[in-house]
Amino acid sequence: MSPEAGPGVSARWRSLLLGEWRLAARITVACLGAYGVAEVAGLPQSFWAVLTALLVTQSSVGGSIKAMSDRFVGTLLGGVWGVVVSLLIPHSSSTGMALALLLAVGPLSFVAALGPAYRVTPVTAIILLLGTSGTGVSAWMSAIDRVLEIGLGCVVAMAVSLVILPGRAHRLLATAARDYLEPIATQLGLLVAGLSGDPDARTIQLLHQRIRTLLAKVEAVAVEAARERRSHLTGAADPEPLVRTLRRLRHDLALVARSTSGRLPPSVAPRISLPITAVAEAMAAFMRAAGAAFIAGQPVPTSQPIRSALAVYETEMAAMRVDGTLRALSDEAVGRLFALAFVLEELAGDLKDLGERIDEHRG
Repeated sequence: MSPEAGPGVSARWRSLLLGEWRLAARITVACLGAYGVAEVAGLPQSFWAVLTALLVTQSSVGGSIKAMSDRFVGTLLGGVWGVVVSLLIPHSSSTGMALALLLAVGPLSFVAALGPAYRVTPVTAIILLLGTSGTGVSAWMSAIDRVLEIGLGCVVAMAVSLVILPGRAHRLLATAARDYLEPIATQLGLLVAGLSGDPDARTIQLLHQRIRTLLAKVEAVAVEAARERRSHLTGAADPEPLVRTLRRLRHDLALVARSTSGRLPPSVAPRISLPITAVAEAMAAFMRAAGAAFIAGQPVPTSQPIRSALAVYETEMAAMRVDGTLRALSDEAVGRLFALAFVLEELAGDLKDLGERIDEHRG
């Protein structure tokens, strides 16, 4: 079975497509709204307002806030510097224009290299210099028009993002967390199954790559959720504690992989294979249930089944210490068994913390 296959895949695809259609609707309304307002206001180049509305409208309000601030600040800086260069250097000739472009683009390109938020700055300066050449329009008026057009596009895009089918980063965070937990649950089962047979190395590697990609997505959405929270657009909990817990789960999974890198010794396999499998199944079921509860805004189910399964496993481990089974094993085998017991205990604690963090977002 593919790492992405399994129950609920169709529902996730429907949810994804619904989100894409909502974004498409917001972009369409924002572009039409920006064009209409720009035409009513009599701005000379309404297409700048339309393009800005297109670029600023993101999948979440938090993303739109970031795009809006980047676009407006970058335009303002580029416009001011373009005007300064235009006034300092006559550019009616080709040589003058080349010199003006050099002075405008050089410093602003360095500013743009400092961060993506400033990439629009040299573009704005270039448009001011080349766009006003030979038109009789002053650089000042062109800069003011450009800032007004960009500002209008930003305002309209934000208004649409807040009113028309608004996409909140908190809800996107729930979806991203659910999608992240699913391959972790699947990989945990595969790793434990490898103790009794040959592990599916290819599938495990694919899942590892997918988990890494999905964690990056969770972190990106969490940044947008935090931005919405700082802007007082939501009363949702701080996403950072949840993200820290999700990162720990990936670390725990790496430790499980190290502890399950070989088959169990024949003398202990019949006694602890089933208990370990039961622990992994309880943990996987909890992760899937926690993700579903996050999406639905419902309480996370208790983690007691994990504790019960761990108790059975620990009881069997203690029995093997008492009857001398472990003393007959090599130091390496004993070390792996105790390392696995330790990491499963750590994973159980982190899963309990995960439930608490998700419940914070429900409150």
